[in-house]
Amino acid sequence: MIWWSVGLACGAACCQAVAAYWQHRAVRAGQSSGLLTGRALMRTLADRRWLLGLLMMAVGAAMHIAALATAPLVVIQPVGILALILIALPGRRSPRMPFLAIALTSVAVGLFVVLAASTSTQAAIPTSAVLSAVLIGAIAVAVLLASGLATTGRRRCALFGTGAGVLYGTVSAVIRAMLQHISSSGLDLITLVFAATIAIALLGAAWLINQAHANGPAAAVVATLTIVDPLVASGIGLFVYHESTNSSVGIMIAQAGCAIVAVVGALVLAGRLPELAAIDGRPTEEQSLQLM
Repeated sequence: MIWWSVGLACGAACCQAVAAYWQHRAVRAGQSSGLLTGRALMRTLADRRWLLGLLMMAVGAAMHIAALATAPLVVIQPVGILALILIALPGRRSPRMPFLAIALTSVAVGLFVVLAASTSTQAAIPTSAVLSAVLIGAIAVAVLLASGLATTGRRRCALFGTGAGVLYGTVSAVIRAMLQHISSSGLDLITLVFAATIAIALLGAAWLINQAHANGPAAAVVATLTIVDPLVASGIGLFVYHESTNSSVGIMIAQAGCAIVAVVGALVLAGRLPELAAIDGRPTEEQSLQLM
């Protein structure tokens, strides 16, 4: 069952990559840089490309939730880095796109998931642990939001993208706890609180992602989401939900090594990744200006 869940997580990562492609093109078509105003945001939300991206996000979210229902966070969430690898593959023939980084990142994530699957447990998640995770996430997002509003350009893009990654990682943690609570206690007031928390966090993440797209390249947005989201969710699974049962030093060192290699590889890919608008043969805005 756990490997079926991993397969669903892979499908969710594919949907996330497609959603990032379409939504970035929609946001950039409506505004080149800066904070999206209300009018620009409404135009973006009505764009067919943005709506297609939203549809893919919904499909991916459904697959991700199904995966979280049957497997721990520490197993499912690292698979999200696959989205960055999928974005990078169309540019693999470019001299700027290192095949070694793609291969190492893929292998490191795969090995981490295998190790996590062999040492994870379906431990009961107390409500106090969920509260702690949400509180830590809220504080982190507030700091990132304030920092992003105080700057511009790519720094704002990175800060807002990181904030969205924190929210998505926290949402996955809350979804995991909510599904476990429903299976044991059914629908009650706690379930409604979980659902409200998820809805608020998703709205906040959607706003941050669109603002990040408006202030920087899609590569930066995808990179921050696919790196920060798994790190936050896996951290919650390991240190707050206590989903790992193996205290072997060797296993812990191996997992830490895989995580480091995956993160470094993802950062290298993000730095070398061409703009998504150029993947299908269309020039980026920067390239168009150079041609002029």
